[in-house]
Amino acid sequence: MKKQIEKFDGELKIIYSNIFNIYNNQLKINSIGNYKIIFKFVKNPTNKSIFTIDGDNKKKEIIIHLNNFDNSIGTATTKPINILHDNDTQKNIYFSIFARILNKETDFRQVGVTFYEDLL
Repeated sequence: MKKQIEKFDGELKIIYSNIFNIYNNQLKINSIGNYKIIFKFVKNPTNKSIFTIDGDNKKKEIIIHLNNFDNSIGTATTKPINILHDNDTQKNIYFSIFARILNKETDFRQVGVTFYEDLL
């Protein structure tokens, strides 16, 4: 049986991390703390890179709207962001994200996302 390698960032345990190439301004990831996480990339004329979080506990779904994460050098969160408390495990779930585009003429976007949980 293969032993699973545990990963940590300080006091947070890394529970999932991956890099994706997406083409439709949306990324869906299932089974993070029994939730479906949806990242939606939105262009906003304010030129501010901000995000908002909407949740639906009945659907077990969280939507994260990422405004202006469309820089060719990259845009990222500066620390892990708490997005939910998993009642099953009694742990908080956090995420961090890095996204960049190839250029303004294509819908290609490279997205690196990491999810974390508290240590008990």
